[in-house]
Amino acid sequence: MEDKLMIRKRFALISIFILILASFPVLAQESQDVVEQEVEQESEIHEIDDVYHQMELFSTALSYVLRNYYKDLTKEELEKAMNGAIKGMLQGLDDRYSFYQPETRRKREQEDLFFAKFGGLGIRILPSPDGFVNIVQPLAGTPAMKAGLHSGDKIVRVEGESIANMSIEDVVGILRGEVGTNVTITILRPGRELPFDVTVTRGIITNPSVNGIMIDDQIGYVSIDRFSSETPEELKKEIEELKGEGMSALIMNLRNNTGGVMTAAVLVADAFLSDGVIVSTDGRLDKYDSVHKSEKGTLCPEDMPLVVLVNKNSASGSEIVAGALKDHKRGIILGEKTFGKGVVQQRFPLDDERAVSITVSIYKTPSGAWIHEKGIEPDIEVEQPNIFEGEDNKMLTKFYEGEYADKFVYDYIDKNPDLSVEEQLQALKAEIPELMKTLADNEITLSEKIVGWYVRRTLKSTKNIPNIDLEIDLQLARAVEEIKKLMTPE
Repeated sequence: MEDKLMIRKRFALISIFILILASFPVLAQESQDVVEQEVEQESEIHEIDDVYHQMELFSTALSYVLRNYYKDLTKEELEKAMNGAIKGMLQGLDDRYSFYQPETRRKREQEDLFFAKFGGLGIRILPSPDGFVNIVQPLAGTPAMKAGLHSGDKIVRVEGESIANMSIEDVVGILRGEVGTNVTITILRPGRELPFDVTVTRGIITNPSVNGIMIDDQIGYVSIDRFSSETPEELKKEIEELKGEGMSALIMNLRNNTGGVMTAAVLVADAFLSDGVIVSTDGRLDKYDSVHKSEKGTLCPEDMPLVVLVNKNSASGSEIVAGALKDHKRGIILGEKTFGKGVVQQRFPLDDERAVSITVSIYKTPSGAWIHEKGIEPDIEVEQPNIFEGEDNKMLTKFYEGEYADKFVYDYIDKNPDLSVEEQLQALKAEIPELMKTLADNEITLSEKIVGWYVRRTLKSTKNIPNIDLEIDLQLARAVEEIKKLMTPE
């Protein structure tokens, strides 16, 4: 047994040594190719001797395991240990966007960005500075929305296990699962002192990335909730339909859009620009430097008034679009400072099934400004107040659990299927006092403003159309005001 272990050790050490020697010219060259940074380096760049030393430490630790562990490792156990080592190395970079991607994650990426169909909850999430994740938005008509989750909720545990400092990929991995199964997540909600559990039944999540509607006879509205491979074509279709309905000005909503496929974001920006740089990338190595320019002309004429809505959850691809349109002065960027995720990842395969995702460069706007950790400042800053402030969250929980808004809306639609959305909306609005009485009978005291908002949102989610609500959505109301000024210049 001892000889067998020694052979394993020698083989491992020889393999690592050969790998280092093979990599030496590349490593040496890369150490000379460090591009000038805009921030001063606080510590020295590693030398090749540092790589030797760290690899020696790793091989020594591995040999201790192989020689001294209480049992022989199976192939599966060894693979699991090595996967953990690779995962830990990438986590040690303190970059939540560089990660190990096993086969399940690669399939999930295809589901998200190419197939747009998967089993899950129907939420968009972003990392929180405290190591947890924030729910950016529950998607319309999904299990998450039906369970009462909403923007601003923070996930702290899944199935009783803390997700502190877990990568976004790992969080998504445990939230998704077989359709019809339940997952219990622990939520911390602003205005509520203690966290609470919400159990959600996983469902098939399918939804287009672009939705459009006319706000009035001339102003069109499109909402892009992510950038998938289908987004450019979906946007083209929506724009053409809105033009056919008389659109002469456009409001584009990128709020809560956390990104996706970079090329899709570039093509969306290209739809509004006739020429010029859209975005550039700047990496340590020249091969990761690139410049993306407008090439195909505009889907929307450059004289068409445009307002772009952004908020603190607009990230990555959204910031590419907003940054390009802002620098080219193509319309007004309105809302809040964006998230500040301006990094490019590349997938490097380890074998046929697994890969690592590594941040290789950063985005720059056409003016050369960094996006990462800086974000895009809006031309007009408008904060969106929290409509739930001051409300009793226990009442909201009872309201969610009883599915009062869902039952109210679905019952009416079933009885009046032939009415238009606007007719249904007006009829439901007239019957809200009856719903308020039902809530009071069940000891639920909420303002009619809050209840009305949920009714309108529920109705529109059944039709898969954007929820235009100028009474509650002050950013959108201001966007309408500003675009009317552009339509009738002084």
